[in-house]
Formats: sequence, C-alpha cells, structure tokens
Amino acid sequence: SLNIAEKIITMFVIVVGTVLIVSAVCIVYTSKKAENNSHVAYVNAILGEYKLNFSNKIESDLSTLVSVADMIEQGYISKDDIIKDVFTYFPKNSEFEKIGYYSIEAENKIITLDGSNIKYEFSNSPEKEKQTIRNAWQGNQTVSEVYTEDGKDKICYAVPVYEDGKVDGAITANIYLDKFVDIINANT
Repeated sequence: SLNIAEKIITMFVIVVGTVLIVSAVCIVYTSKKAENNSHVAYVNAILGEYKLNFSNKIESDLSTLVSVADMIEQGYISKDDIIKDVFTYFPKNSEFEKIGYYSIEAENKIITLDGSNIKYEFSNSPEKEKQTIRNAWQGNQTVSEVYTEDGKDKICYAVPVYEDGKVDGAITANIYLDKFVDIINANT
C-alpha cells in the first residue's frame, strides 16, 4: 500500500510539474507575443505619423499651387511671367525646385526661354512629369510618381488653370525628395 501511495504522489508531482512547465511556456510565449505586438504597434504608429506628415506636405504644396492657379485665373499673375522664368511673386524660401506653366497646347509648341537654364519645354520633360501635366489638363490636381532627373529624385505637382470655365493649362512645381527626408528626420 506504501508502494501505491508513492506511485500516486509521484504521478501527482509529474502532473503538477508538467502543468507548471506548460503554463510557464504559455506565459513566456504570450509575453513574447505581446512584446512583439507592442513593437509592431509602435512601428505602425510611427509609420502612420510619417504618412500623415507626408500627406499634409503634399496637400499644403497642392494648396499653394491652387492659390497660384487662382491668381493666374484672376489676372494677378501672368502666365508669361511664369513661362519666362521671371516668377518674382513666389517666396524665395519656397521648397519648390521649379515652377512652370504649360498651356494645353504645350505638346504641340516649343517654348524658347531666353537666358534661362530651366527646361520648361514639354518635350524635354520626363515622362512621369508629362503624364502629371496631362492629368492636370483633364481637370485633376495630380502628384507624379517619383522620378529621377539630373541625378536627383523628385516629384511633380500639377493643378489645372482655367480660363472662361475651361482648362487652359497647368501650373506645375517640382520638389526634390530631400524635402520629404526632412519630415523623417524631424522630431515626431
């Protein structure tokens, strides 16, 4: 009878020990998973903040161009001034690399810019920039995909300019991607 009692106690210890080991493994696994989920949530929160900051930057830049388009439509700024690269109304601290105006007939025209080294001719523009301008000619505010020009990554914004209720052209602005790196480097 002592032998049976020893066997029961031994079995009880083994069962309790097994339950404790399994419980410990479950607790460690759950805590590791919770920690991992916490890191994933943190990274997702940071990425969400960057995405929001990028969206705000793009919206702000497009809003600036819409204001310029409105000034052109109301006659406060001349399209010719923008085309000739003497656009003096725009702040010097602007983040835009260049601003341009492309009439809806720009694909069929060659624009000569006396004394300017900035290319405004539609035919000289990178394909992604051309597509962005074409989308603006369809009445859409547009942001290009990233493209490389002169060894630098950039994007192009384009917004339609109206005359007598019809799209007459597009005001464009190019910005280097460095400006978006500044958002990443800023304290969030």
